[in-house]
Amino acid sequence: MEAGARPPVSAAGAPQLPLYSVRAVVDGVSSLVQAHFAGELRLTGSVLKVRARATGHGLELGETGGTGPAVRIEAWLPARARRTIAETLGSGFDPLSLDGAEVILRVRLRFDGQYGLSAEVLGLDPDYVRSLVAREVERLRAALKASGDYGRQGRLPATADLARIAVIGSQGAGYTDVARALQPLADAGLLALSWIPAVFEGPRAAASLCAALAGAAELAGRDGLDLLLLVRGGGGASGLMALNDAAVLRAACRLPVRIVTGLGHADDACLLDEIAYHAAITPTAAAEVVRADLRERAATARSSCTALRHAIRHLCDARLRPALSARYVAVSSSAAARLQHSRAAAHELRNALDTGQARLAGAVEALARQRAAQAEALNASAARLPQRLRQELLRRRTSLTLSTRQRVAILDDRGLRRTRLEHACASRLSRHGHDRERARLTLATAVHRRLASLRSQLQRARAALHDLSPEHVLRHGYALVITRDRQPLTSPAAIRAADRFDLLLSDGVVACRLDEVLPPATRH
Repeated sequence: MEAGARPPVSAAGAPQLPLYSVRAVVDGVSSLVQAHFAGELRLTGSVLKVRARATGHGLELGETGGTGPAVRIEAWLPARARRTIAETLGSGFDPLSLDGAEVILRVRLRFDGQYGLSAEVLGLDPDYVRSLVAREVERLRAALKASGDYGRQGRLPATADLARIAVIGSQGAGYTDVARALQPLADAGLLALSWIPAVFEGPRAAASLCAALAGAAELAGRDGLDLLLLVRGGGGASGLMALNDAAVLRAACRLPVRIVTGLGHADDACLLDEIAYHAAITPTAAAEVVRADLRERAATARSSCTALRHAIRHLCDARLRPALSARYVAVSSSAAARLQHSRAAAHELRNALDTGQARLAGAVEALARQRAAQAEALNASAARLPQRLRQELLRRRTSLTLSTRQRVAILDDRGLRRTRLEHACASRLSRHGHDRERARLTLATAVHRRLASLRSQLQRARAALHDLSPEHVLRHGYALVITRDRQPLTSPAAIRAADRFDLLLSDGVVACRLDEVLPPATRH
């Protein structure tokens, strides 16, 4: 017997139906519901009406199709479930937008005596979320095509170089992967990296991405930007919702820089991958796009350098080599002619030296013969002279022989004497230079002293002139009689002739008029 049921009452032994209280029936139905629909389940239906409440929203669910009567069930969407749905979608969620829509909800059923059968909404079904995202993506794709923004990235011209690259992403695996791949290139000076932080999940994700794209546009306008990497280091599918936001897509389409995405989510596609110039699977793959482009540009540069080297070699062979050959022949001929001329001059100089040496040897030999003849004559004379004269002649002969030898040595030592003379001249010139420098310094010192003396005299003369000036005299209590046109009056007759005059004092002018001229005896 069920708990709460009363014992049957028999009348004349006839069996009676079980009797239940209202509470027992409600509890029994509640137990059946909890037993059959235990835990969380998926509920599909049409949202017939949405009612806003202070702590949530009430949804009236029903089925409009079928042959039977329409059925309805009340569902309660609390505020915490609304926040969960918003985080799942990655953007704001308004429950009023579900009015009239076919939905799939994650709910938990309950039954009580006051409200009957009802459901508590826990969230949206993932399949339903994907269908919502697919419909929203299709709508945004059509809007971008209608505005002409779709495909704009593919029409951007290629940059001449990849020297400045910006990376939009959050601190984490995506940043680490890109930095590991590109930072060595930046350290080598091949490119410059700029990091623009952004978040991909949560209610602020779309605004954060829009701000990051605006920062990239400002950087491109200010410093120039060749490529933008938009990377995300993995995560849930909810992190892709902000990448399908209309404002984010519009900002990405209108950015004047090519975008390469690396969102780290190969199973789920987003519209940002479609509109980007290139879509990579992971941040590492996005960085590899940059490295591959740099390798390709390096290969192109090497081939261009090789072609330029061949062109320069061909130009040299075609134009410069004949000119260089002709120049070489001309220089060689000129050098040969100069060498021949130098050889002829050296030969002439050698002949002249030989001739001079022969003449010198002849002169020395003639002088020796002359001295020998003189010595023989002296010897012959000495034989006839007394002993004393003979000794004198011998002494003179010896002196004459020594003098002859010295003259011969002097003639042979002309080069040494010339060298000594040159050294003496150089020494004298050096002494003259030092003397001239000392004289210049002495003269400069004397000029400076003379100028200082003249300045001192000028200062003293200026002070004396100032002491004798009229202005200085007037400061001592004197006055100067002048006419109206500033001419001095030096006598009574001149004052009488002017009639009107001024007294010039140190601090002003006093206008005066002549009344009487006193005789010299009565002036005091």
